[in-house]
Amino acid sequence: MAGFRLDRLLRLRGQLRVLRQLELQQAEEARLRLLHERRALDAARRQALEDTVHATARGELDRARLHLAGAWEAALDARIQRVDESTVAASTRVAQQRDVVAAERREERKLEHLADRYRERLANEMALAAERMLDELTMSRHARENGERDRG
Repeated sequence: MAGFRLDRLLRLRGQLRVLRQLELQQAEEARLRLLHERRALDAARRQALEDTVHATARGELDRARLHLAGAWEAALDARIQRVDESTVAASTRVAQQRDVVAAERREERKLEHLADRYRERLANEMALAAERMLDELTMSRHARENGERDRG
């Protein structure tokens, strides 16, 4: 009965660990999306700067376009700041999830060790019971044979 409970607990812990690993994978994917977005924002910022420099060189940059370029750069900076904050939070979440997965795996290993010890003990008890039974059969047979000799 204890073996059944232990096996069931092991199976449930394994399922829980798989769930935690999926959560870790999702957190890592979210972090990678943020890093990709940060690279895209950096590229957009470089492109905006290049466009402004080229427009200035061609003499096409008037006050309205300069104001628009400044507003665009301010919007990009604000978005970069939010992405950076989200990336830090996502990295923290990933580290925490890794710790949780590692703890789940350690707990699962403990239970596997307990299950192995239980199975070994059960196998030893069964072997001992079989030996006892064989000894009893041998003694019974010996008693019968001696009893028949005494009568005969």
